[in-house]
Amino acid sequence: MESVGLTLTDVAVNPNTSLAYVINSDSNHVSDMNGTKVISNITTEGAPNDIAINPNTNMVYVANELSDPISVINGTRNEIAVNMTCHQVPNHRLI
Repeated sequence: MESVGLTLTDVAVNPNTSLAYVINSDSNHVSDMNGTKVISNITTEGAPNDIAINPNTNMVYVANELSDPISVINGTRNEIAVNMTCHQVPNHRLI
């Protein structure tokens, strides 16, 4: 059974799917959860620190504190769809 890790830094819930996405910055992953069960751990770029969801498209946006790209997760497939370049390390909250 997979676990979410030890350093949980943020959580977002998609109200359309009732799935939660939990950031674990030490393990560089986002856990996709259904209640208390981890569905998958999705590896992102360095030290994810903020998360936002578009519930209509089921896309999850993750800012990475120690790297340039924002990781975009396809919530249907539970995998990285694309890493969007910011040209600087994202350090502001995603909306």
